[in-house]
Amino acid sequence: MASSLILGLRKLVEKFELLSREMDTVSLSRDQFQILNDLSSELATANTNFQSKLAARTESFAAQVSKKAVIHKEKAQASLTRLFTTGILHPSFEHNVKRIFMGPEQRINESREISVRKDRTNERCKLIRSLNADGVILWSVSYNSGSWVAGNMGWDVFDYLLKDAKSRQFENWPPVIFDTLTALGDRKPLQDCPEYLAFLATARSQYPKPVQEIPPPFDPFPSLVDYHSFYFMSRSNATRLPEPILSGVLTSNLWMEEEKMGGFAVTNCITVCLPKTPNADSLFIARIGYDSGFDISNALGLGHLGLL
Repeated sequence: MASSLILGLRKLVEKFELLSREMDTVSLSRDQFQILNDLSSELATANTNFQSKLAARTESFAAQVSKKAVIHKEKAQASLTRLFTTGILHPSFEHNVKRIFMGPEQRINESREISVRKDRTNERCKLIRSLNADGVILWSVSYNSGSWVAGNMGWDVFDYLLKDAKSRQFENWPPVIFDTLTALGDRKPLQDCPEYLAFLATARSQYPKPVQEIPPPFDPFPSLVDYHSFYFMSRSNATRLPEPILSGVLTSNLWMEEEKMGGFAVTNCITVCLPKTPNADSLFIARIGYDSGFDISNALGLGHLGLL
């Protein structure tokens, strides 16, 4: 049905282009001009209606893809959280890296169906390799090695997650990432893969420099007894917040809970604590969504003393 729709529309476009060329040479009377003007208006209206329906279907399709991708993104976030909180790398990371750079394992006498599926998986491997080094690492950490291959994940979801990986960036991967990548480069089959060795050289350049001196531990949240706290920001003032804090606030659980409870005129997502003495610093506290906190932390290169 969809193919016949596309074919019909393509023929219509070709026919319209042919008619447009005829307009350059045809002789027309006043009445014929009027008829053509009326038909042109009807054609424009029909085109507008078609575009509106197409836009609605496109939006619906995008929403469906996003919904199907949620479970994969949640698992990916859990994998990232586990890595950054424990410093332990899941074994699937190595399997992912090998598959991405070597492609699926080929075997003799495979069925046509399996062969086609592996060819499509190999195409996906190439697309992942087209990411920068940070993106390849992010993908390898985030997804189980068997979850994204052709046959297990639809192309629409894969494309959605690939674009998501392109938009994210991490600059403080734990050392275990680079230790593992280096070890893989010293062993077959990756030690004989020029593309992997080039990737490894780029990844190594991102290896965090050794910390020469760690500042003494401190409590970033001093007692608020010596502070005057100011709350109840007008929700309409949220747009004055700079990015990425604005996006973080708008995706926070508190903001969404306030909306569910009737959309209060004020929000408690922002708090400013002013000290009672000029010798202390003021505090600006923003309630932001889980993903936003993760992204901002990585964008600023924040670390945790337990992982240093």
